[in-house]
Amino acid sequence: MAMTIRATERNEELARARLSVRHGLIANGMTAELAEYRCAAWEAEAARRNVQRDGRFFWEAGRGWIDAQRAFRKDRAS
Repeated sequence: MAMTIRATERNEELARARLSVRHGLIANGMTAELAEYRCAAWEAEAARRNVQRDGRFFWEAGRGWIDAQRAFRKDRAS
């Protein structure tokens, strides 16, 4: 039972962190659809690299990765 509660809390923390990143992207001019795409792209990249999904730090790294991807594009809102 305790493991299930911890897993649920970890999943909720990940979901909150993901939403925070998504909302930050939208606040910086990205469309909701593109923000969702970028978050999904980070999750796919992290899975490919076997990055541990450890809550807030996972999405801090994700935001950095998304920002780095955007830096290579002319349109910063992309």
